[in-house]
Amino acid sequence: MTTDIVCLLNEGSELLARRGVEAARTEAVLLLAFALGKPKEYVFLESQRSVTPEQERIYREALARRARRVPYAYIVGSREFMGLDFCVNEAVLIPRPETETLVETVLAQKQLFGQGARLTAQGETDAEHSITHALGDGVSLLDLCTGSGAVAIALAVNWRELTCVVGTDVSQEALEVARGNARRLGVSALWRQGDLWEAVGEGEVFDCITANPPYISDGDYRMCGPEVHCEPRAALWGGMDGLEFYRRIAAEAADHLKTGGRMYLEIGWQQGRSVCKVLEHAGFRAEVFRDLGDRDRVVVGRKV
Repeated sequence: MTTDIVCLLNEGSELLARRGVEAARTEAVLLLAFALGKPKEYVFLESQRSVTPEQERIYREALARRARRVPYAYIVGSREFMGLDFCVNEAVLIPRPETETLVETVLAQKQLFGQGARLTAQGETDAEHSITHALGDGVSLLDLCTGSGAVAIALAVNWRELTCVVGTDVSQEALEVARGNARRLGVSALWRQGDLWEAVGEGEVFDCITANPPYISDGDYRMCGPEVHCEPRAALWGGMDGLEFYRRIAAEAADHLKTGGRMYLEIGWQQGRSVCKVLEHAGFRAEVFRDLGDRDRVVVGRKV
């Protein structure tokens, strides 16, 4: 059995290529670096160096999972998003670069949010879930379908005026991931379990609402690759036409958004016009913003 870096790398590259993994050699390098606990450059600079039996075991186990098309991020347990390192597992959607457009759009418009925001909740006794705040000059954020907490946490890190952050998800397992990420990254946030508005109390209003809801249509979901099917279906499947969650969000959003407040929704690149119509029907003024690939990516709805 080979124990030097270059032979393990070649073996892994060939295996991943046979299993249909794109950029097989690059991924083999990353997995080997993960097993060695070294940066990827080490794999090239020390290619003749032998590995320990434990390092080889970790590499082969990681390689076997990737050959089964388990996403790389789940194997190593992390993914970078907005320059921050987020822990991820099979309970949460893996943060995508496209979702950074959602965060960047909010940050580009943060000066539009006024001062003196107030978020109130009645009848809550659990300290972890109580969100009665006199916010003064602060701004309040609600992040629906929060998953790993990537959007909410990235905004909290980059928006100092954001003094109240609430993230919700239907999955308790996902919320545990979000809580852990918030602790690691030094963010104070409140995490609630529930199906969309079920997790938001009557009379609770926010300055800003964000969501990266499930938006893949039934037909598109069935055509997705095996890596996507490893991710939680509940975080991806948006109904027969992909618009189910936008309709549900829009139906009650006005009740939980301050007048003049804004809602930011990530969308599929072909959904801009459809999602705008959904929001406009609910009384919002809607606008589409594009990502770096010049594709529709975010719809902003303003309550009027």
